[in-house]
Amino acid sequence: MAYRENLVARISLGLVLAAALGVGCASIIGADDYKVAGGGTPTSAGAAGSGAGGSTGTAGSAGSGGSGTSTCSGANPAGHAMCPAGQTCNTDTCTPLTYACFAPGTGAEGSDCVSKHDCATGMTCIGYQMVYACRVLCAMDVDCPPGYRCSEEFSCGDNPATAGKYCAKPCSDPVSPAGSTVCGAGFRCDFLCDKTTHTPLPPTCDFESGTMTSGSCMGEGDCAPGYFCLGSADGTTHTCTQGCRVNTDCTTGTCTGTTFCGPTATTYHYCK
Repeated sequence: MAYRENLVARISLGLVLAAALGVGCASIIGADDYKVAGGGTPTSAGAAGSGAGGSTGTAGSAGSGGSGTSTCSGANPAGHAMCPAGQTCNTDTCTPLTYACFAPGTGAEGSDCVSKHDCATGMTCIGYQMVYACRVLCAMDVDCPPGYRCSEEFSCGDNPATAGKYCAKPCSDPVSPAGSTVCGAGFRCDFLCDKTTHTPLPPTCDFESGTMTSGSCMGEGDCAPGYFCLGSADGTTHTCTQGCRVNTDCTTGTCTGTTFCGPTATTYHYCK
């Protein structure tokens, strides 16, 4: 997966802002596997925001979640095939990164979880900033539920190495609250910037949602669906700001801001 860079926003007068859109990998004791986030160095003239990559929080410590019954090759369908019937190949220890077979729980895709033991066969418990959700492990799109893509990566505990991939639901509209209704409670439609090509990637629902429509924010996950956490030119303040495509999308102001992935303009704007 390509990681989001610092998303840069510009208004028509040339003032350059940076959007702080989450930092690091979420890691709260209880779950083992965390949404991977990261970012490249911004290439435009503006001051950088404080982070990059999804609506996740700062990395912390977490346990391995208990030992499995036998070893396997990885958290994916090929690994599951090495396990006894009905069991899931999942992360066993984080450092070093090892895998083992675990008896599943009953949690379905998107349901709340505390650890991987809560999720059904072929799934893991992904930790975001404030919530955990069962996600389907995968190696390619055909491993995912209908309409989902194998587009996301996760890490294990404090180990930054990629531990596996999981499925995410695509969406089409990250700039309006209505666009996030397909994502379910607690999540929003949002997008990443490709670290190499500096272009926006297709949006997905794999971003935690906040509730704020104004005021100071630490990252995108603080803001309500349809709002970006935009930083000042000097990077000292960040504010939840409404996204838009046309003026009629704006509750107040006009749709004068353009967001950039590094030097590349996106089709996503914000109200000023």
